[in-house]
Amino acid sequence: MIPLSQVIFDPNVYPRKKHDPALVQRYAECLEVIEARGNFICVAKDFRLMDGRHRMLAYQTRYLNQPHREIPVLVYPVDGDDAIFNLAAEINSEGRWQLVESDKRSAAIAMYQQESRPSQGEIAQRLRVRKEKVSDWLKGVLEEEEKQRKETIWELYLSCHTQEVIAEVVGLEQNTVSDFLREISEKFRGNDTDIFRDFKPQVYKLWNFAKATNEVKHFGNIPPEILDNLLYYYTQPLDVVFDPFAGGGMTIDVCTARARRYYVSDLTPIPARAEAIREWDLTQGLPLDLPVPDFVFLDPPYWKQAEQRYSQKPTDLANMDLAGFLKSIGEIAKAVKRKWNSSRPNGRLALIIGEWKEEGRFVDLAFQSYTAITKYLSCYNRIQVPYSTEVHGGAYVKQAQENKETLYLCRDLMIFGP
Repeated sequence: MIPLSQVIFDPNVYPRKKHDPALVQRYAECLEVIEARGNFICVAKDFRLMDGRHRMLAYQTRYLNQPHREIPVLVYPVDGDDAIFNLAAEINSEGRWQLVESDKRSAAIAMYQQESRPSQGEIAQRLRVRKEKVSDWLKGVLEEEEKQRKETIWELYLSCHTQEVIAEVVGLEQNTVSDFLREISEKFRGNDTDIFRDFKPQVYKLWNFAKATNEVKHFGNIPPEILDNLLYYYTQPLDVVFDPFAGGGMTIDVCTARARRYYVSDLTPIPARAEAIREWDLTQGLPLDLPVPDFVFLDPPYWKQAEQRYSQKPTDLANMDLAGFLKSIGEIAKAVKRKWNSSRPNGRLALIIGEWKEEGRFVDLAFQSYTAITKYLSCYNRIQVPYSTEVHGGAYVKQAQENKETLYLCRDLMIFGP
């Protein structure tokens, strides 16, 4: 048993390149069963992770505020980057949840390029594949490196990293990165018809979707189709989308699918997406490295509906009083207007929010937020977005019927601009 905080994730020695955030959340709900089966996280002598990235993130999700909680691990007496990586690849090539073929191919290439240069037979044995498969993979080592490098450049560019940072990550000159981005950007600009070829936009001002279909579950999730329609109507390919209430990271998925760049942040990023969601307290102003956004998407906590649900921090909008909540909404609009200056005459800010009822008192958060925002920006559109009919449980419906009260069923989606 070791403290959770001592387990180190080092991507240089871990062969699985991506993880499934939805699987992390499923694991977090059944860690006791996983432990009972003896499926422990595997670590090296220095506690660097060798197997169990999903389980590690599941522990971090379950014990978010208990970093020193002890968890069971298997410690392998191995050290040195190459030795750790090789054994990690071997461990991850056994059992039901093996490395996908692309990860095995990457691992084979990495092993072949090690100083010790293992034979193709040794690599095949470690990865549990035929030697012929390894030979095929290694034929295009340089081509594979180039492919991976370009994928990394594109992913970092979409997530609004600077060319300087991208060049450092991939080990290229900045002008080489710039040339590649210029070339690939030309393929997307003005190509929205192809990007949205599978898409049927909402025509009327009533956007009615089924309950949220997001794979990554997070309190307050909204259907991704809402943002999809906003991107269709108010953005162009490679526009920068800023989402400061990223939650489960839905904006990342939708923007990636629609070739929009994204800068997503949150006061408390979820562990399953901590590598993609920047941690930022929006009450301190806009992030310092935020590019000028073309579109801002605000899906804030609906005030007291989410009190203490995301965090216990006083700067969490859900934990503020109403005056503080509305002031924060207004300050965001003010800061965005200042950021736009005169460079984004067609910039847009969208806010989705629902009403609140407290002790019989109706709090029109949409109207009051509208008032706070229109001190700085004009309103261009207002759309009704119904909740799923499952928003109210049977007990609430019965209570409302007995008290002759009506229940809210819609959110307001408002679009603002200069």
